[in-house]
Amino acid sequence: MLKKTNELLRETYYFTRLDGGLPVFFIPRQGFNKKIAVLATEYGSIDVEFILPGRQKFTRLPAGVPHFLEHQLFKKDYGDISDKFAANGASYNASTGYTNTAYFFTCTDNFRENFKLLIELVFAPYFEKTNVGRERSIIEQEIKMYDDMPETILSRNLMESLYRKHPARVDIGGTAQSIQNITPEILQQAYATFYHPGNMVLVIAGDIDFSLIRQDFNEYFSRPAVKSLFTSESSGKISDRVLIKRKKVTEPDEINEFSRIAKGPVARPQISIGYKERRVGLKGEAFIKQNMITGMMLDLLIGTGSPLYSQLYGEGLVDTNFSFFHAGYKTHGLTILNGETDDPEKLHDRILKGIRKAQRTGFKKMEVARIKRKGLGAATAAFDDFGNLAGLFTNSYFNRINAFDVIKYLKSISVKDINKRLRSHLDKKYHVISILKPL
Repeated sequence: MLKKTNELLRETYYFTRLDGGLPVFFIPRQGFNKKIAVLATEYGSIDVEFILPGRQKFTRLPAGVPHFLEHQLFKKDYGDISDKFAANGASYNASTGYTNTAYFFTCTDNFRENFKLLIELVFAPYFEKTNVGRERSIIEQEIKMYDDMPETILSRNLMESLYRKHPARVDIGGTAQSIQNITPEILQQAYATFYHPGNMVLVIAGDIDFSLIRQDFNEYFSRPAVKSLFTSESSGKISDRVLIKRKKVTEPDEINEFSRIAKGPVARPQISIGYKERRVGLKGEAFIKQNMITGMMLDLLIGTGSPLYSQLYGEGLVDTNFSFFHAGYKTHGLTILNGETDDPEKLHDRILKGIRKAQRTGFKKMEVARIKRKGLGAATAAFDDFGNLAGLFTNSYFNRINAFDVIKYLKSISVKDINKRLRSHLDKKYHVISILKPL
């Protein structure tokens, strides 16, 4: 096992690979009662067109397959595996995003039993036709329920305004119409492509004997039914992971449309302002630093301690529910500002004026130093929270960086970096608004 230690953080992790080529990070936490395991695949909702194993041409699958697959893996021939997690006292869940799908649990006792369930959850797919049909009905009702929620209406209109072609235009779960085309065969195709152990990562943290975890996983993976999922017909052995070829999305820099105004079940108007990321395709350190710089820039611009926020709050244009965030991915990204206000048009105007003023004056060295201290504190604290810790290692692996390097990247950010990002990213030409008003 490879051992890595960071003296500043006083943290150590171990890295190795289990049978099937599954990469695993183990972060020991001696004396802690809580334990966590996350098993994630680099497969999300924007992965709609790719080359299937053994094929040469691109195949396009319906929107919503990764989310459907996440749901379906909980279903087994004996029922729902969730019941077994609950019986073992574990807190468990799964989530699908734009680029990843993760399955995880936390517990204080019965870690080995729950870990075996996690392996079974992910590596024992059950795509029986009637069962898939039943799950389709459940997901359809879930989609229809979310379709009527203010957050969904506001977000969907924003995403469709920002993007012309990118799959991020479509909700992660797909649509009530698109999931009707998802069959057991399609689920199997997606599973065979993206659930190869070499396309996944396992992160474990806690007071755990890792040798037993290795033993349990390798023992499960030696079963013929499991090995057959990833066995090459020519060699009879578990195939090496091949690079998955995804079709490149040709999304223009320009937005699709400037504004959408809708009516929905809200007591006060809501507004969402979105800025489209044009600097995409970055990798490793450059990608991570861009996300860090943008987050720090936004905090300086409109965080609760900023002059702009104080002005907006003083005028009654925002309240404590006002929020903002930047989300950067490999092929797309966006910055979003959300607020509930009696005058969304005025709030939008004030924010644009505040951005222009900040772009003229720039942020000062003292301000940037303060926000860097805040960022370093948050990054260090992430290692104390099991959920954040597991998420950090999962995302770092998929972004091809060392999780310990985030501190180094943060320290290297300069005033120039932040001011440059302020002036380039928050360009008025590449922003849209989505407004939701009362019925």
